[in-house]
Amino acid sequence: MSERNALERLERYAIPLFGLLLFLIATQVAFANLPANKLFAGHDSGFYTLFPDQLIRTSAGTWEVKTALGFVNFQALVTLPFALLVIVINALHLSGAAVGRVFYELQLLLCEFGTFFIAWLILERFYGGTPAVTRALASFIAALIATFNIFTAVLLLYPPSNFQMGVFVWPVVLACELYLLWRRPTISVAMILGIVLTLATLGNPAHTMLGFALVAVVYIANSIADKNWQWRLLGTVALVTFVTSVFFWLPAFASIFLYHGSVAAPVGANAAALTSSADLIKLRTTIAALLRLDGLLWWPKTPNAELYNSGLMIFASYVPAALALIALFSRRWIARALWVLLLVGVELGKSAHPPFQLNLVAVMTSVPLFAAFRQTYDKFALYIMLALPPLAAIGVVVLSSRRRYLWATVVAIILVVISTWPFLAGRIADPYFLTNIPADYQRVDAIMGADPQARVLSLPGGSNEIHVTDWFKGGNFENLLFRTRAVNGAIFKQRAISAAPLYDDYDLTAAEELPELIGLLGIYDIKYVLLHKDYLTSYRMAFDFEHYHVLGPLLARASKRYLDSDPRLRKVYDGPSLALYEAKANTTLPHAFAAYRAATTLGYENALFGLADAGVMDAANHPVMLFVGNQILPKGGSETLNALADASSFIVRPPLIPETPALYREQVSVDAGTAATLAQQYSQLDKPNYLLFVQPHGDWLKGKPAAGDNLAGAFFLNRPQRSQSAMVVKAARTPRDTFVDFMGLEGDRPWTLSSFAAQPPASTIVTEADLGDPEATPPPGTREPFVDPALAELPILNAPTTITVDRASATYVTRLQHGGEIEELTVASHPIAP
Repeated sequence: MSERNALERLERYAIPLFGLLLFLIATQVAFANLPANKLFAGHDSGFYTLFPDQLIRTSAGTWEVKTALGFVNFQALVTLPFALLVIVINALHLSGAAVGRVFYELQLLLCEFGTFFIAWLILERFYGGTPAVTRALASFIAALIATFNIFTAVLLLYPPSNFQMGVFVWPVVLACELYLLWRRPTISVAMILGIVLTLATLGNPAHTMLGFALVAVVYIANSIADKNWQWRLLGTVALVTFVTSVFFWLPAFASIFLYHGSVAAPVGANAAALTSSADLIKLRTTIAALLRLDGLLWWPKTPNAELYNSGLMIFASYVPAALALIALFSRRWIARALWVLLLVGVELGKSAHPPFQLNLVAVMTSVPLFAAFRQTYDKFALYIMLALPPLAAIGVVVLSSRRRYLWATVVAIILVVISTWPFLAGRIADPYFLTNIPADYQRVDAIMGADPQARVLSLPGGSNEIHVTDWFKGGNFENLLFRTRAVNGAIFKQRAISAAPLYDDYDLTAAEELPELIGLLGIYDIKYVLLHKDYLTSYRMAFDFEHYHVLGPLLARASKRYLDSDPRLRKVYDGPSLALYEAKANTTLPHAFAAYRAATTLGYENALFGLADAGVMDAANHPVMLFVGNQILPKGGSETLNALADASSFIVRPPLIPETPALYREQVSVDAGTAATLAQQYSQLDKPNYLLFVQPHGDWLKGKPAAGDNLAGAFFLNRPQRSQSAMVVKAARTPRDTFVDFMGLEGDRPWTLSSFAAQPPASTIVTEADLGDPEATPPPGTREPFVDPALAELPILNAPTTITVDRASATYVTRLQHGGEIEELTVASHPIAP
């Protein structure tokens, strides 16, 4: 009798006891994986998003949150729940490492408890005759598999962020849905599910779509099985989700009217970039990789490679799949349904990899919304994470129900626990998102001129602790260009997608993007390029850009070979871990300027960004717009032409070079025919509302002297043929209705410009007759300025436009009148076309 009472008490406390054990394990993992002497940095989530002043959008393209919740656009509101959580955690005044541990453990707990209760609810409904202790143990095993099995490394490549939180909320969502449908079909639980669904939307758009699709499938399948659709519950969930997400969809709806146009760019996916991504997936994913390893190319080179390639760990990592097979012997429809979900996740996750190749590029290209599923191996892993653990739990129950297989059950459980040991020991996260501070960091820091007492990467806390206060992610230049804190535009976009690796190509031999990157350094006043010689940890370390004006650290190997030979750089330090290069003066692109309205007509949010919010420039004086990318507007079509023509300052140009997708992933370009048509339309207007149509020079970006016939710029007021060169507009302030894009070259070096607010450059005044004689240098003030008759005839001009010419350049001074406001512009050009 006493034994029976003890068993009943054990069953009563089984869930709390296993829950406590899961909490202790998550805490141990958080501390083991986040030692205080490590730099907690990101892999591909764009920015470290655990501090209030670093709530920045990630490369997933779904969030922007500005410092201190000062939202600058509608899309910033998407991460409001995560932003509020960050504010609360940081209000506790924890150290940098402590904040990282809190968020990391929170992610683990979400995955652990969500998966535990998914398995528990399934076992309770379909295997209720099994003892509660056995069901709790099987659910515990499911939680370990979901959170600490090796395949989870696919999702743990990223640091704690809104991206990660959005992934690990989905087990909680599914558990809440099963609890609503099977245990407590009440309005109150339906309201809770609606709120949780809203919280799950802050993640990657692909995971969000996959999660909502699964929630719908579960509801439909359960309704068909029970022959009860429970419309009241469904309506409650939908209504609560709709109302609680009002902060997201209402601004999106309002943007249609505020922006006077669509809230999405017409075309979202670049076929070349998606094809490149598919090719990369073939190298990175196999079925074995999705079920056991993360499939990364550099996996064999990690410190943990020997451990995970050992016979014991390989055998242990396949135990969950074996238990999932055993689950089919139960002959319950739930096991078969979970197997269907698992196979769907594996097939879509491996995508183009054999066997049964599946090419999703065509779908992603034709349906821009599906472009979010690029790099499928870490998107459809969500279905594997949700299907495999409950199947393994069913396998444990089925195996333990037969006494003669009890020993096999014990062995399987032991092997599952063994497979979690690397997490417990802190070996799975190194080098994923932890970086040792290189020994020669202080030397590099001193060369860049930082105050040793106030280094951004030095700690204000305990010994060797790193508290990153403000930084751009190192080693990913596109995040410097296109991930500033203020990104203006609409909430929805169907953007160009790129999965191209940065710097070193995926075969680790080609540095294809570095020439373009170095050519663009001058736009952001980058003075240094930092190279980290440890390939595995290179882009997990960063320096504050505003403080150091440094790009990096870059990856080693091919990058080092290129940087050593680039004539635009000078190596100033070469140490055991780091190499530092300084950009030579006047060898990289200077500033580019633009105005706001040009970015809003098509709702393309990343066309314009104010760098003041990123600490790089003063946005009031230096707004920047670069249309240099791979988002292609469709050829022809009156709708596209009219949309662009109606924008008072939407000036576009076709690229002359095939831009690298990862560098230019956020930008817009049009085909040459469309651009020519638009240019002609603008030039025929009575009151032209644009100034320039220019083209960056591919040779210059590659560090080579530019051929004259490769320049394709035009000064458009009324005579587009008047000047054929690269130009820049400078004014006391940037006019709202002006678009300018400058990337120019003079001989074999860039054209040196004066600062934005500076006076027009002093030059010799010459007459029209002197224009053909580059040696003519009459004394200043001896002749009247030459006035271009075509420019003077324009009705928009309040005063004649003057042209001042010297040997190297021509300077246009134009006064434009907008209503009662007169603005004076200085337009510099070289050379003057005959």
